[in-house]
Amino acid sequence: MEAVLYGRFFAVEDWYWWSVGTRAIFRDWVADALRGSTAPVLLDLGCGTGAFTAELGAMGQVTGLDLSREALLFSRQRGLDRLCLGTAEALPFGAQRFDAVTAVDVIEHADDRQIVHEIARVLKPGGAVLIHVPAFPFLWGEHDEVNRHRRRYWRSELCSVIASSGLRVERLSYINCLLFPFVLPARLCKRLLRRVRPKAAPEAEIYDLPNWANMGLTRLLGFERSILRRSNLPIGVSLVCLARK
Repeated sequence: MEAVLYGRFFAVEDWYWWSVGTRAIFRDWVADALRGSTAPVLLDLGCGTGAFTAELGAMGQVTGLDLSREALLFSRQRGLDRLCLGTAEALPFGAQRFDAVTAVDVIEHADDRQIVHEIARVLKPGGAVLIHVPAFPFLWGEHDEVNRHRRRYWRSELCSVIASSGLRVERLSYINCLLFPFVLPARLCKRLLRRVRPKAAPEAEIYDLPNWANMGLTRLLGFERSILRRSNLPIGVSLVCLARK
């Protein structure tokens, strides 16, 4: 990720519709995975500026790990102190350490099979991992370039990566389904415009929205969250997966 984006994310992630809406979905999935666990120990892999790490603290003892010192400085501003500088491809933890690991927008940045192998190594038997990735290579856009993504995923591709580590997929769904019909043409148009009028640098898709629009989009993801409590979504901008060791 471009270093300048950490400050931008830190400034908006407590209220911006995408951040608030997706974290609520992730919390539901992690809570379901930990149901019945006593004093669980969690790892938030690629914790960034710490919003999700802070929320996971309500579920158990959580450690946040990121390879960016700047990101961890922002996390400390949230009062988080169980933070670790390190890489997801070589986790600085012993085997079978955690009851759950979250990897939100992580594995698309590097060697995904190595990262998932490391996650499996540090999970306790029966432990769970939540993985979130961008979906569909044909949705590739400026946001992927700014965030230094290496790939977007087909559903089968993500399943293959997870299975390669010996983890078992328990649940897999798309999210941001209702906006997919708008995101697809927007991405294709922006890609065409860049060919006609190339910019000096790509831009992240973090927009200054009026409050009514931000609230409306937050409620839209809230509606998807209510659907996901009962069933999976057939298409969307990204994929979320819960797997178990």
